[in-house]
Amino acid sequence: MSVIYSQRKVYPLFEALVDLEATTNFVDRVIMENNNLVTYKLANLYCVINVDGTSNKIGYITEYVQAYVEIGSHRMT
Repeated sequence: MSVIYSQRKVYPLFEALVDLEATTNFVDRVIMENNNLVTYKLANLYCVINVDGTSNKIGYITEYVQAYVEIGSHRMT
């Protein structure tokens, strides 16, 4: 599935895995780095809990991106 992501008026296109069961939208660090996405520090760390109830091995989320994600005609922030 192709996902259009944009922080600015230029619309880079890249393939992404979308987890439709997640309650929050996440962007992989590799995608952030490879696409030079602007990040902001979170005021509070965000702990990701896996479906089996354990903490994610990557650790806490410390940054976020402010962006639009567009899938087909559906657009969300």
